[in-house]
Amino acid sequence: MGRDKGTLVYHQTDQYHHLYDLLNRFCVKTFFSCREDQKAIRATGGDCIQDSVDCGGPFNGILSAHKAFPEAHWLVVAVDLPFITEVTLSRLTENRDAEKTATVYQSESGWPEPLAGIWEAKGLAMALKEVLATGISSPSGFLHKHPTKMILSGHPLEMFNANTKEEYAFAMTTLHS
Repeated sequence: MGRDKGTLVYHQTDQYHHLYDLLNRFCVKTFFSCREDQKAIRATGGDCIQDSVDCGGPFNGILSAHKAFPEAHWLVVAVDLPFITEVTLSRLTENRDAEKTATVYQSESGWPEPLAGIWEAKGLAMALKEVLATGISSPSGFLHKHPTKMILSGHPLEMFNANTKEEYAFAMTTLHS
């Protein structure tokens, strides 16, 4: 997209603040995941967990959070999901299965959406071992191979990722029409 997707404004504030406020309704403590070079996130005033695992992609942040707090389960939401709502997160928490690796939304392709879900501590411990042993870098691929509870979205756009300027424009038009 050519810019930090967390700085995009879909709602009254940038996506970092919007999601931080939304997640604070469900979490005891909320954190941003950030790479070394993401000073913009640190400037938002929220707590950050800097990546300490280097496996490429979004698994870095999820596994770094696990390393920082290994006993915690994590409600994970990607910054590029502009249609996530309180209802989305309520549905996740109500359907959580702590006996599974994670409880996540099912993507349109039928695969787990790892960046809209609740990851269990034991699942993350297993993922960290696999990542270090095999170099696996796909959280979706990992969940596909392990016991995962998948729930269906209540709205067709809920799991829509805005990763391009065109997708951003579509999201803005849809949200504000």
